[in-house]
Amino acid sequence: MIKPISGLTIINSKKPGPTITIMAGVHGNEICGIKAFKTVIPNLKLKKGKVYFILANLKAIKLGKRQYQVNLNRLFQEDKFINNKIKKTYEYQRSREILPYLNDSMALLDIHSSANKDSIPFTICEKPFFDIAKKMPTKIISSGFVKMEPGGTDYYMYNNKKISICIECGSHISDLSNQNAIDAIYTFLSCFNMIQKPSQKIAKVNFIYKTKTNFKLIKYFKDFEPIKKGSTIGYDGNQKVISQQNGFILFAVSRKSPDKEAFLLGKYI
Repeated sequence: MIKPISGLTIINSKKPGPTITIMAGVHGNEICGIKAFKTVIPNLKLKKGKVYFILANLKAIKLGKRQYQVNLNRLFQEDKFINNKIKKTYEYQRSREILPYLNDSMALLDIHSSANKDSIPFTICEKPFFDIAKKMPTKIISSGFVKMEPGGTDYYMYNNKKISICIECGSHISDLSNQNAIDAIYTFLSCFNMIQKPSQKIAKVNFIYKTKTNFKLIKYFKDFEPIKKGSTIGYDGNQKVISQQNGFILFAVSRKSPDKEAFLLGKYI
């Protein structure tokens, strides 16, 4: 029995199958995985096996910072490679709490994002795991990190002959990063036949609204919420903004300045 830790959610099918770990918040300001957990975990039903969902760097997450004292993602390695000063940090202690769960898992998905607002999503893994990486919601696979950045989660799993996939979902502030994180979780689980992968709809966006002055939504709109032609979406200054079509609304947000993206409209095809 592994000692329970804070920030851990266990989803157990109670049927024979793989045990895997999915981590978010190794860096506390990379919030897409944290948001994805809130969407995925309450609705997840496993066909088999067990998943450890771990919010990794809790103190950094609380502060909204990359790290609390040091970079947690360099501490997943043997003690002999870590100096005594580092061993006094919160991140070191946290890494030692997390390691038993990695040891108990056959595979890891570690979810990240980038401070670069123009970041392109990509998947990090080594060559033996390219078949899994090719299924992830990115167009680029990058390898070599286990040599360049020892102590990362992928380094630890790879050196222990376990499957490791890290996904960089895009910019910290992009809504697309949140969706990439959700898609990555479902894709990873489906690679081990642990879930029935949700059937996909094909949705095409065909309209973007940019603000003229000060735009305010009339209510909170969920992504892909159905919307009818003629429905009021918000007000741009004193001007009512209505939907010009039946379909769905996406990335709807109030804006306080002109020429900003406020929402997208689209249809299923």
